[in-house]
Amino acid sequence: MISDVLGVSGTRILHALTRGETDSAQLAALVDNRLRATADDLTRAWDGLMASHQQFLLTAQRQHLTALDPQIVTLDAEVERRLAPLAETQALIENHPGIGKRTAETVLSEIGVTVAPFRTPEALAKWVGLAPVLALTGFVITSTNSRAIRYPTDQSQT
Repeated sequence: MISDVLGVSGTRILHALTRGETDSAQLAALVDNRLRATADDLTRAWDGLMASHQQFLLTAQRQHLTALDPQIVTLDAEVERRLAPLAETQALIENHPGIGKRTAETVLSEIGVTVAPFRTPEALAKWVGLAPVLALTGFVITSTNSRAIRYPTDQSQT
């Protein structure tokens, strides 16, 4: 129902739940009007959601995430510092549709400024995890999925 649990609505709701709010209508009132789910849908989804055990665990998890924020800021600054000499290349990568700062940083960090080690575009796609993998049993194709992408990134940051 809420695709980004750490977005505006999700954060409001999580904060209320950790304070002990259990009334579904009150929780639904915290939702941003851009959310697709209706208040009735959300109310039904939250009925019986939180007991003291879940509230305790949720509070611990929120505290942990909050404690990680300064470290994330420090790591982001370090990545930016290390990639500063490649700013022009990073800008070229970011210029491609659907590729933002985080994805460009990942490409430069994982692959580098040249794809020369990869003999073909297919070899690069295979290394990244985007090439289809056929699973055969005898003469029957049982799967055509790609394997998991190597070091997936947060797509909301692309």
